[in-house]
Amino acid sequence: MKHIVAFVLITMLIGTVSAQSYSDAFDEAFGRDDVVAQRKALALWQQSAPEDVNLFIARYNFYANRAMGQNDGEGAAFLADSALATIDEGIALYPNRLDLRFGKIYFLGELGRWDAFAGEIDRMLSYSVQMGHQWEFPNVDEQLVKDLFVEGIADYMATMFASIADTTHLTAADSVMARRIQGVAKRTVQLFPGDLPATYMLALSHLMLNENDRAYKYLMRAEGIDNANPNVLKLLVKVCRLLGKAAQAAEYQQRIATIEN
Repeated sequence: MKHIVAFVLITMLIGTVSAQSYSDAFDEAFGRDDVVAQRKALALWQQSAPEDVNLFIARYNFYANRAMGQNDGEGAAFLADSALATIDEGIALYPNRLDLRFGKIYFLGELGRWDAFAGEIDRMLSYSVQMGHQWEFPNVDEQLVKDLFVEGIADYMATMFASIADTTHLTAADSVMARRIQGVAKRTVQLFPGDLPATYMLALSHLMLNENDRAYKYLMRAEGIDNANPNVLKLLVKVCRLLGKAAQAAEYQQRIATIEN
């Protein structure tokens, strides 16, 4: 039976030996889909180490997994809300834990709650500014966590983009999604001006919304970051043609041919 979870349970040093044993018991029960055993392990774990970060992750996985189709007759919406409430408790106690933030955002995407999805990304970006981008992520070198943070945002923009059926003929709902992408991309570019994926997605969102001058502006910025990126150059060809910049479009087309050959 497939488990749908937002992140892997992470084993860390926790307060007591008994808490570790409950973590192991939950992992084992989770692996064999034994809901009764999972509940028992969580209850004992709660008594032993109620503020253990791994307990919040385990409870989250318990609810999220069942909300995504293994709910034994319980309401999926209730289970999903319980998962989100649990991860919010964890974030309140461990606000610098990036894996908790990522887990919540991922799950909102799985639920198709796109306003909340984009809103949570914005909150994460705002908090990142407040704490100087000093995120914590278990088992990841602290020098790499900032890269992981920015890469995660790029993945979330790609997730939103993938939900649009036809980027050349947007429905009303797709136009709203394009604006969500644009908002996240713009905020990311403001914080990380040299980030190519965010700059590219900001240009792409403008193009989808027929804001071609703005698309051109950000594509030129993207080219300044990486002047040999074929995706950037291909989009520049398209935008230049739309803006009547035929000579410039031909130049970019030639550069693409040189890179690809």
